[in-house]
Parts: sequence; structure tokens; C-alpha cells
Amino acid sequence: MSNKVKISLQEITEDSLSDILSLEVAPNQEHLITNNAKSIAQAHFSRFSWMRAVYADNTAVGFVLLYLDPDSPHYEIWRFMIDKDFQGQGYARQAMEMVIDFLKDLPDCNEIFLC
Repeated sequence: MSNKVKISLQEITEDSLSDILSLEVAPNQEHLITNNAKSIAQAHFSRFSWMRAVYADNTAVGFVLLYLDPDSPHYEIWRFMIDKDFQGQGYARQAMEMVIDFLKDLPDCNEIFLC
């Protein structure tokens, strides 16, 4: 039997929202990314946004926000974060691979921008 943690991208629900809002990066990373509350608010006003929580088994460990404008020549990863307490465990790599696989399956995905 394997002890490997299962990483998944899950919709953010009313029940999971507080867990996602409590995720934080390390203090020395705060200048690199907007907090999840602001990102979620911005996503609600963009018809092309796609957001998910990153879970390790049943624990929220991160957040991802994509911009998926079908008329754009590329797709964008607007936000991607892993909580400071879960960094360095390979979760970011696994989650980013899942995001890239998701994007590659979209129509005309020739470029992916990281903002």
C-alpha cells in the first residue's frame, strides 16, 4: 500500500471557501501574489475565469486561477499558490502538471502564459 498523497483540483464551494481564504504564502513571497480573497473576488467579475482549490487528499493546500478567453491566442495562469505550510512537498509540481494537462485539452491551446 502506498502512502502517496492524492493531489486534486476541486471547485471552490461555500463549504470550502473559508479554507481557501485562510491559505497564505510565506511573508517573503507576499509581494509575488495577490491574496486568495482578492483573486476570488476578481474572478467573480470575469466571465473567462476558472478557479480551483488544490487539495492534498482532503486538505486544501493551494489555489489556482486561470483566464480562459476563447478568442485569445493563448490561455493564462493568473494565480497559482501553495500555502506556506505545504510548500516543498511536491504539491505545486503535481498541481501545475494537472493545470497544464487541463489547458492542453482546450481548443487551440498553443501557448500558456504565467502571470
